[in-house]
Amino acid sequence: MAPVVAGSNPVTHPIKKKMANPLKPIKGRPMDRKSARFSTRLPIQYYVKGVVLDIGFKDAVTTDLSSTGLSFENNKPIREGSIIEIKIFMPGYKKPIQVTGKVIRTDRYTNMFVVAVAFEKINPVDKEKINFWYYKDTLKL
Repeated sequence: MAPVVAGSNPVTHPIKKKMANPLKPIKGRPMDRKSARFSTRLPIQYYVKGVVLDIGFKDAVTTDLSSTGLSFENNKPIREGSIIEIKIFMPGYKKPIQVTGKVIRTDRYTNMFVVAVAFEKINPVDKEKINFWYYKDTLKL
């Protein structure tokens, strides 16, 4: 996997090939979301619970993030409804944020899958870290 530069730099959506604006929420399913998601590429590690042959955490990169969920690129689909443990490596924090989430969908693109996860368990302090990091980094506070 190529090295990842953490931050809220604009990312290219795999289908639209258009630069996403990191200052605007991702358009899509706004009524389904409790908070806006923002385009960002951050390293994560994930583990799908209950998958017998999956041993240990796997590396991935987010496509977007909010305090209530995220999406990430993956080379394989993950079944909707699967419970997933995620470690999010945020710039400026020594320890990763650890969350438990539920896969709400997996979208297939030409050469990859994008997995959308809604957080089911997140420490309230970590939730605020995500919000603070985004606004501090994006708005240069």
